[in-house]
Amino acid sequence: FLPKVELLPRELLVTTSEVDHADWNYRPLLGKLQRVRFQLVSSLLESIQGDEMLEIGYGSGVFFPELLKVCGRISGIDPHTMPVEVTASLEKAGITADLRSGSVSEMPFADDSFNIVVAVSALEYVEAIDDACREIIRVLRPGGSLVLVTPGKSPILDAGLKILGDEDADTNYGNRRENLSAALERHFDTDARRVWPWPGIPWLTVYRAMRLIPKGSRDPNP
Repeated sequence: FLPKVELLPRELLVTTSEVDHADWNYRPLLGKLQRVRFQLVSSLLESIQGDEMLEIGYGSGVFFPELLKVCGRISGIDPHTMPVEVTASLEKAGITADLRSGSVSEMPFADDSFNIVVAVSALEYVEAIDDACREIIRVLRPGGSLVLVTPGKSPILDAGLKILGDEDADTNYGNRRENLSAALERHFDTDARRVWPWPGIPWLTVYRAMRLIPKGSRDPNP
């Protein structure tokens, strides 16, 4: 069972880049495939709380209404150059956010800034993924978590993107999906995991969602 999620109204979406397809969430069929990512993340956030949250690759802020249910304040970082426009759009929905333009590999936030870092289909676009992992750990507070969802290496997903969204997975991702998996294993331990739609069948995995903690941060004597 995956929870329903509240997303930003379609009319408030700001198109921020060629890979920001927030409007896909409202299309038939493709919208269901898109929204599953947010549902998976929400299911992993149900058991944790934090007053400060960061979303990596926030895009148009489409996920902010749901994320604000489990945090007090929210920030975002994205390489696009439209934080002012997105901020203005979010304010129409009564949402205040600290939005920055920049790279996850070199973030403009102080050490120990956030209880929770969220990334929805964002880290697989990052080339310097080990640098990004180190930066995420730097800005996380002790006891903090990284919650992310990333696409699997699945012919179902790749075909769906091509048919429904006219996107080519090899062009979009290259080998970054595999590189991301390896980097996450180097830098984090898994606290919880979700696989959609069929756990245990890797080649049919469309999305993998994980709640991660920095390596060495788990209490060896709980």
